Amino acid sequence: MVVDWEAAHLGDPLGELSRASWGAERKDPRSFDVLVEGCGADPAMVRAWSPIHAAELWLWFAEAGPPGYLEQLTAELRSLPPRGNGTYGTGRVGSPTGSALEHLGEEPA
Repeated sequence: MVVDWEAAHLGDPLGELSRASWGAERKDPRSFDVLVEGCGADPAMVRAWSPIHAAELWLWFAEAGPPGYLEQLTAELRSLPPRGNGTYGTGRVGSPTGSALEHLGEEPA
């Protein structure tokens, strides 16, 4: 069990490793492999959490962050593979295709 004091919740250890390695990799691309291999985790499973971390950060920057970083995260989310193709894409719920932000600003179906 991992206690995540920043977000004040009991965290999934894989999710917490993913958050740490995702953030570190943004500063130094070598960090991801070092952290994940050091913990003996499956890199694909750790990377599967990346859209969640990007979306959480996007929401924060949409409210309080500098616009340039928000644009970078938006591009990153738009580049994720679509849902339904065997990867971790985060398209619209119920939709087999679409980027994570394809329907941003639309009314829910």
